[in-house]
Amino acid sequence: MQPFTKNIVPAEKVISVLSYFTMGIAGLIWVLIAYFLNKRLKRFLMYNVVQSMIISVFLAIFNIILKIILKIITSIPYSSKIGINIIMFLQHRYNVLGLSFNISEILVFILLLYITTGIIFGRISYIPILTKIMKKTMNSYN
Repeated sequence: MQPFTKNIVPAEKVISVLSYFTMGIAGLIWVLIAYFLNKRLKRFLMYNVVQSMIISVFLAIFNIILKIILKIITSIPYSSKIGINIIMFLQHRYNVLGLSFNISEILVFILLLYITTGIIFGRISYIPILTKIMKKTMNSYN
C-alpha cells in the first residue's frame, strides 16, 4: 500500500468505503452532489470513487463472460459433466461465521476488505493492473 496524502478528512474515508461496498453507487451520488454544488472532490475520494466503479464494471463483465463460457462448455457433448462440476464448485455455499457465501462472494469480500483497510490508513491499495491505470487517469485530475 502506498501513502496518498496526509490531509484526508474522515468523511472522505467513509464515502470511499461506502462507494466500494455499494459497488460505486454511493460514490456516484457524491460526485453528482459535488457537481450540483459546483465543488471539486479531493483526489483521494475521486480516486476511490472511480476505482470502485471500474471494479464493479469489471466484476459484472467477468460474471457475464463466465456464464457464457459455462453455457458453451455444458452444450458440448461429453464435456457437460466438467461444466456441471465447475458450476457446482462456483455455486457451492460455504458457511463463514454463520453466514453463507459462494467462492466468488468470498473473493470479492477479501478484495473489499483489503481495499478498505488501505482507505482507513489513507493509503492506496495496490491492485496489479488497475492501480497503474488509475494513477495515469488521476494525473489529469487536479
